[in-house]
Amino acid sequence: MPPENPANPNLATAEQKQAIAALAQRGDVHNARQQCGALCEQHPADPEAWFLLGAINGALSDYPEAENCCRRALELVDEHPTLRYNLAIALVQQGKTQEAAVQFERAIAARPDYADAYRELGNAQRMAGKLLKALSSYRRSSELDPTNSITLYNLGSTCLKLNRNDEAAEYLKKAIALRPDFVEAYCELGYALIQQFKFDTAIELLEAASNRLPDAQSLYPLLATAYQEQGDADIAIRYYQKTLDANPDSVDAKVGIAGVLALQGKYNDARDILEPLLISNPEHAAAKCTYATFAHYFGESDKGVAIAEQEIRDPGVPDRTKAKYHFALAQILERKDELDAAFENYAAGNRLRGAQFNRSSYERMFQALMDNYSAEALSSLPGSGVQTDAPIFIFGMPRSGTSLAEQILASHSDVYGGGELRGINYIAEKLSETLGSKSHYPLCLNELTRETLNNQANRYLEDLRNRSGGNARYHTDKMPANFMHLGLISLLFPNARLIHCTRDPRDTLLSCYFKLFSGELPYAYSLNDLAVFINCTAG
Repeated sequence: MPPENPANPNLATAEQKQAIAALAQRGDVHNARQQCGALCEQHPADPEAWFLLGAINGALSDYPEAENCCRRALELVDEHPTLRYNLAIALVQQGKTQEAAVQFERAIAARPDYADAYRELGNAQRMAGKLLKALSSYRRSSELDPTNSITLYNLGSTCLKLNRNDEAAEYLKKAIALRPDFVEAYCELGYALIQQFKFDTAIELLEAASNRLPDAQSLYPLLATAYQEQGDADIAIRYYQKTLDANPDSVDAKVGIAGVLALQGKYNDARDILEPLLISNPEHAAAKCTYATFAHYFGESDKGVAIAEQEIRDPGVPDRTKAKYHFALAQILERKDELDAAFENYAAGNRLRGAQFNRSSYERMFQALMDNYSAEALSSLPGSGVQTDAPIFIFGMPRSGTSLAEQILASHSDVYGGGELRGINYIAEKLSETLGSKSHYPLCLNELTRETLNNQANRYLEDLRNRSGGNARYHTDKMPANFMHLGLISLLFPNARLIHCTRDPRDTLLSCYFKLFSGELPYAYSLNDLAVFINCTAG
């Protein structure tokens, strides 16, 4: 019989509890639970014994018993923030997120600097779909513990769910800086960059990480997506295949390959992959969505409609996924000449994208560009001195014909089609930092030097040559948004050729509205926002 505590016979001795804790730490958790249970029976008024038994039950994933033990301990003490925290964790593990949030809040009330409690409160709020509250809790946790990479990751992940891709990327970069082997953070950051149409940056980041980190197979599908969006279908399939090499049962990778094949017009091959998957994995979200998207090309419009309508009605399907089904349904209805119903589905899909277009911010940005690249301002700025005429910039609104223009040019043996390159936008984004300026772009232009322009121009040209293998006389860059950087392009490459693709604004507006862009174009999901943006681009 173990000795009682001579100071208080209602409490076990510290030595007894320390011996049980040591037993659990050595991995003999079941024996520790048995001994601690006996100790609690012998000393039922000892809160520390119940606390210890609760922690041991939690380690054994017996969360109902962990909850009971924490509640018994709390009956014996006035307040204890760590006990509240442990109780909340046990509740979360049982799916009782609302009760857990109350306990986390009580722990925080007792200890206002409890960073872990704020983080876990954010997790409970996120599980309950309260994303803005979760974001606030994560931010407070990060303020209290700024070097916690998990909290920064949670901040980035939550911002992604809120379509705040720029903010998400900053948090995720900080998480990776603190923990360079954080594969999950690389995944989320890669996704954020793809959503921002920064495909080059995403590829550079993910390839470097996949080459350096073990167990980086989860990065391969994102690399496949980035290459697919760049138009490099063969490389995209290669990365999906690498995923299958690591995990032959990966349905996501098989669906990804089917999607690439369908975009290449290889509809029979895509269907041959998808139809067996729908039989073996009838609830796989990506398989159903990809099949519905291309059903009319498979000659299975009715089946596509049935899948889309069922998923749209399902309250458990996320809004962004429902948006894809609305677009798939709209395309089928449009081909059936049911135009009113098609338009209703395009409108519903765009609403569900949840993007927020800050009109005043864009208007200020365009005005700043026009002011700082006026004829008078340009005449006072230095040029790069790089006289090459190799770059050909094809620009205009999305859906204005830039891809067709590049295809025509690239059919000539002297022209390499570079696709949508982010090089110019990257130079603009980093120009303030490059110059060491306190002013943001384009307000920092008055600090430009000829040397800076020469360096940036030559780096851009080197990237073009690397892409083409150095064999082409001309290189196209068809990034539509380069129209915002024509002033910068004129300083970097005074002899470059510029091709402005224009289209009736009404056609451009509707073509954007009817297009489900893979990334975020915040102005593309409302007819009014599109009209504002198109008017801004017209000066």
